[in-house]
Amino acid sequence: MATNNITFLEDLDIQKDDFTVKVRIVRLWKQPVFKNPDEIYSIEMILMVEQGTKIQANVLQKWVPKFRNLLQEGVAIFIKNPTIARHATKYKLIDNTNKLSLYYKTSVSNCRDFKGSIFGFSFVKFAKHISKSIPTHTAVDVIGEVIACETMVTLPENNGKAKTRMQVEMHDLEGIKMQVTLWDAFAQELNDYVSTNKDKGIVILVIQFAMAKIYRERPFLSNSFNGTRLFINSDIDEIKDFNKSETVEAKSLILLGTVKAFRKDVPWFYMGCTRCNRKVRPMYTITDKDDGSCMKEAVELYEKVKESGDLDMFPDDLDVLLDWRFAIKIDITDYNIKNSCFIYGISKLTDDDVILNELEMRCASQQPGESESVNLHSTDFSSQDKLKNATPSNVDKSTTNNPESEEKLCDRRLMKGVDRKRLFESWSDADQEGKGLAIKTLKIPKVEK
Repeated sequence: MATNNITFLEDLDIQKDDFTVKVRIVRLWKQPVFKNPDEIYSIEMILMVEQGTKIQANVLQKWVPKFRNLLQEGVAIFIKNPTIARHATKYKLIDNTNKLSLYYKTSVSNCRDFKGSIFGFSFVKFAKHISKSIPTHTAVDVIGEVIACETMVTLPENNGKAKTRMQVEMHDLEGIKMQVTLWDAFAQELNDYVSTNKDKGIVILVIQFAMAKIYRERPFLSNSFNGTRLFINSDIDEIKDFNKSETVEAKSLILLGTVKAFRKDVPWFYMGCTRCNRKVRPMYTITDKDDGSCMKEAVELYEKVKESGDLDMFPDDLDVLLDWRFAIKIDITDYNIKNSCFIYGISKLTDDDVILNELEMRCASQQPGESESVNLHSTDFSSQDKLKNATPSNVDKSTTNNPESEEKLCDRRLMKGVDRKRLFESWSDADQEGKGLAIKTLKIPKVEK
């Protein structure tokens, strides 16, 4: 079709229907009949021209059979002789006052020379949401890393129809966090991916046409009925570019956080070699050494659970760690980066209140936006300038001008907390009844590198 026969969206005349538009279908969904989800009321679409302008379009139930096989998400088409009308609704997915409708006079044909974007993303930074710069009930595109998600739950509605919901927390490249609520099919889509890809590292999520909302003065995002589209670790340029912008260099980090829950869907232990720090398959029984000392790490807890007859049982003794606030030092190695392995070993750990309070104050002062919802901070342990601010203020004066000494001193203080607490709170061995209350130290289970 000749280019001079194409009408730009900006030039549409509501009083005319003799025109042709060249567009890509960036979103398509079937709107069901109210109270009858098995019957199609309309086919709804978001169309985009090569210059990036978008418009919503639909096919009403009567004409669905005519166009059903001609319309597909992602394809470029010519639409000749649609009708145009004002699109006045509170929940618009795009900022366009017009809407197209396909009917009996309309024809659709394939377009093979469309030069515009494939998805038409227009990403909005989380900082704009947090500052409430985005009007409520505005559809936006966002991209970020999923850092937390609740178990999908089922909630009853007033009409008796159950709804499923998943609460998600994301952060963008600026470190700003955003709360997201996904409902029904969108909650199920993310839940299915997370359930079947537990060991594939980070999850980068693109939400296209998410709805900006505010609840109790707090901004959040939600899917906009059926119009939203999710891209979960998809093989698209936008997610690839986001991944490249994430931290990829080998470094050491200090993390400050509080234990809130344990993953109980994965084994709580594995056998590890104390020499090479690798996972092993045991072919023998653990015994005491010749000098009478026994092997440490998680052996004591392992032996106790073993006596119960069910090694898969998650030990209740670990509950002493819940709500425990601490700082840990982890090392991101070349191995982690090369193999996309996001399980890190802990090299140092402390619950020293002096260190924790200094880290908390420092991290709070570094937050680029709202920090109210922040419960996990990280500081670059390899940076000497940052390290100086992360150490307690009563540093020995002989080390204040020596960056290397500062790092060693911080390392010693981190280990001091470990030595004092012996890593975790002591726990009593009830099996020693009759011999007095024997107090043992719960060791850190081995973490696979």
